[in-house]
Amino acid sequence: HTAATARQIDEAADAGATMSTHLGNGSHPLLPRHENYLWAQIADDRLTAGLIVDGHHLPRHLVKAIVRAKQPGRCVLVSDLSGYAGLPVGRYQTELCELEILATGKLVVAGQEELLAGASRPLCEGIGNVMDFAGIGLAAAVDMATRRPAELLGLEVAAPRTGSAADFVVFELAEGGAEGGARLDVKRTIGGGEVLWQAAS
Repeated sequence: HTAATARQIDEAADAGATMSTHLGNGSHPLLPRHENYLWAQIADDRLTAGLIVDGHHLPRHLVKAIVRAKQPGRCVLVSDLSGYAGLPVGRYQTELCELEILATGKLVVAGQEELLAGASRPLCEGIGNVMDFAGIGLAAAVDMATRRPAELLGLEVAAPRTGSAADFVVFELAEGGAEGGARLDVKRTIGGGEVLWQAAS
């Protein structure tokens, strides 16, 4: 969602910018080969890449290239999750326009297949996708969705230690994700030491 020049990106980082929000999403169909805003943001180590890895916003090869260039420590996973997530395939009327969830799980403005209207898949699927797309391990992928965003925002990084918030997500790593890779099946969520949700057994 930008048309910034490489110089403007450099100036933004000089002024304190630290995040490339939704990197690669909403990009122009044609970009200059070398001097473009994607390369400038990927190359700048001061910028953390925010990636929507739902299998629709960014192609797998671009996710792999960004994660390899930036390294997982300078990437965070973003859900871009819409309020229509989890609903069945079909059309839904909003105040602004009609939306459609396609059979692939892609959420679009109704009547076409390219203009996205957010994401319909939860972040736990993005964790499985980034493992598959970028060839990284579970720990690195989970950090991209939890520890790295907390650090970037200056929040406490929860850890299993005395005095830390007892907030956990219990999941099982399985095969058969939406894009053919790993899938995280959430079994239980715990907040403040209490079970907030549990999957039916």
